[in-house]
Amino acid sequence: MLDHMAGNQQRATGQYRTAVLRPENATAILPSGPGAPASADSGDATTILERADDAGAPARRGTRTAPGPRRTGAQPGTLSPAAQRLADQSGRRRKRGWVALAVVVLLMIVVAGVFWYLGPGPGGNVRIPEVTGKSVSQARQLLEAQGLHPASKTGVRFDAVVAKGQVSTTQPAAKREVQKGTSVRIVVSNGPRMIPLPAIVGQPISTVTAALNHDFQLQDDRYQFSADAAKDTVIAATGLGTDGTPVDLTTVQQYGERGPVTLTVSLGPVPDVVGKTVDQASTVLQGVGLTLGTQDDQYNDEVPEGQILSAKAHDSPAVRGTAVDVVVSKGPAPITLPDVHGKTIDDATSTLENLGLKVSVPDCTNVLCGFYDWKSSLPVSGTDPVAGSTVHRGDTITLAYEQ
Repeated sequence: MLDHMAGNQQRATGQYRTAVLRPENATAILPSGPGAPASADSGDATTILERADDAGAPARRGTRTAPGPRRTGAQPGTLSPAAQRLADQSGRRRKRGWVALAVVVLLMIVVAGVFWYLGPGPGGNVRIPEVTGKSVSQARQLLEAQGLHPASKTGVRFDAVVAKGQVSTTQPAAKREVQKGTSVRIVVSNGPRMIPLPAIVGQPISTVTAALNHDFQLQDDRYQFSADAAKDTVIAATGLGTDGTPVDLTTVQQYGERGPVTLTVSLGPVPDVVGKTVDQASTVLQGVGLTLGTQDDQYNDEVPEGQILSAKAHDSPAVRGTAVDVVVSKGPAPITLPDVHGKTIDDATSTLENLGLKVSVPDCTNVLCGFYDWKSSLPVSGTDPVAGSTVHRGDTITLAYEQ
């Protein structure tokens, strides 16, 4: 039987294993080796296995054991001191692992709670929304939507920009970061503060600008030509009403603080170019920012040809860049000399003078002319220039007659 067991062990492990079986209360001796049962000790020593009822008893005298460590007195299910130390260390490691895991989980819960509290929770920070220009009810809704608490009482202040009755600002101001639940006070606009206006019309622009610049917003000045105001004096001032319509500031006593003001300044009268040539007029007009406009020609018996008869600005009131239209004299109008042949000298003279012509009649050398009114009796025989010729007012026509 022993040989059979040894053969099986050899086939299973590749090594021989010897077992000494003793009667009851005997000790079994098993060799250790690569195929032997695991033990706390290593080597090729033979291990003596004792029965449970012999535990703690000294080994029988005469028992031979192979060199190697010896374990005696072990109870079933107990570990050697080295194995026990390893088991204790493994237990402590497992315990520390569970403790570390619990700490990590706890920290994760705490961090998540902090993030929730400081984020979507009640401890989070938010930026105060911009509510300027909104109604009070709209402002309250916007603040509450951000988790803020609108104060029950609103404030009031003058505001030159926001219309009266609308929200001017908040306390704390918009875009500031505060904690959720913070109380925010809404401040309502009472419109601009009204400020008395100084004298404006007829004053030098420098004086008016200095008086208005501190309290109002001066816009770009407007300039126009005026025959009634000296150059660089203010002739008008315009502001804006609460409804956005223009307001003539020369008709009111006070105006809202920081309100826009546009001053109209005189450039003086449009230069008089009548009697000047076209080239002369163009130079004068360009010197003040005007341009020469259309040119019409007209006959004129008094103004020489080429001189300007009249001038008028194309736009009224004229501003810089406005064109000035002129009428240029063509001199006296042409006249077709009528035929006065056969008329008495007096009748012919009257006809020609009515046309603006001058008449020359040679003296009568006949002795008889001294005895009667020959100009009312003698007929005209011709003219110089001849009838049908083109003449002009002021030209001299010489009459011919028979003496």
